[in-house]
Amino acid sequence: MKRIAEILFEQWDPLGVRDAAPADEYEEYARVIEAMLGRGEGGGDIRGYLHRSRSKTLLASEDRSADERTARAIIAASRD
Repeated sequence: MKRIAEILFEQWDPLGVRDAAPADEYEEYARVIEAMLGRGEGGGDIRGYLHRSRSKTLLASEDRSADERTARAIIAASRD
């Protein structure tokens, strides 16, 4: 889960708090994604979760390309 949280903080960061917040800012989201991966959910599911979290929960501006890049990075990291 730590690697997922790092990816969210370094690459996704919809709140733009990377320079001001603690590195565990998105840990709650990392836990959910870890559970999703454990259930066999894939990149499209994670991308959708990131998009919903960004736009509905965090009320941040949409950035589908960042959601896509982040989902791909998480999938790649989960294969290592």
